Amino acid sequence: CHEHADGMIIFRNDDVVSMLLQNYSSKQKEEDGEQPQIGFKDINRYISRCLFDLISPTKSFRKRPKSVARFLSKFPGSVDSSSSSSGAARGKSLRQNGHYQLRGFNMRDFTSNVCPFSDAKLVELWSSAGIKWRSNRTSTHALEWFSNTSNLLSRIPRYDKDEKGVACLSYQMHLRGLNQPSLVERDRIMKKTTDKLGCVQWNPFPGDIKQTKMPNLHSQPHRASISLAANRTLLPKYLSAVKQKAEIMFDAGAFKHWYLKHGAEEEDFLDAFESVDGIVSAYKELSIRTR
Repeated sequence: CHEHADGMIIFRNDDVVSMLLQNYSSKQKEEDGEQPQIGFKDINRYISRCLFDLISPTKSFRKRPKSVARFLSKFPGSVDSSSSSSGAARGKSLRQNGHYQLRGFNMRDFTSNVCPFSDAKLVELWSSAGIKWRSNRTSTHALEWFSNTSNLLSRIPRYDKDEKGVACLSYQMHLRGLNQPSLVERDRIMKKTTDKLGCVQWNPFPGDIKQTKMPNLHSQPHRASISLAANRTLLPKYLSAVKQKAEIMFDAGAFKHWYLKHGAEEEDFLDAFESVDGIVSAYKELSIRTR
């Protein structure tokens, strides 16, 4: 499945519940007087919001430089290594009167930004919808974009269960709201995000920011939302732990007869274990690569 997919988005229930609990304001906690109960309905609503933020129309003010495409094309298996020279023509078609047009979700663009390597395509999605401006002054909105981005980044796990830091290969951020940050503030937000996510040093342009003045359907017109798609080394570590437990159950023969009864074979399990080992090895190599 991983081999033939453009990208695989994985949500961990514990991380989603943690994010929802942190979104629960202190004022609401004081009013209710108890810890909120998070159910599957809340988890599914958050996941659907993250997916909606990802595929909703955006426009990018930052084109990937040709130097980045040349850099990534040096690595075998990368998306840019097989791309044609039509990128300039596509970029030109996106411009109209000196500005980018609003466009829908582009899988090729997403894959190039977040999953440029064929053997490292695990993606995390995070969202902080419903941001309300504390001031009506346009001059303060840029500062609020930065502070709200910092708030979202502070809620994303930065360490695994062994207290080891998580590295980020690449990411894509979406800013939605009626008041957009300036070019200077946008670069400041990108630098903050790159530092907080612990992006690998060998990738000179690990992130991209897309934005639009049209809020998503989950937000009121006077509100904004920030969403982040990140390709990090946390999910491979999680898959490795799941694979170890699955191997123990497989060796013990637990529930194996049910799978064999419905057409599965033992080679299917062995192939799955091998695929997970390949994903984990690829991420380990990419996280420690220097140049």
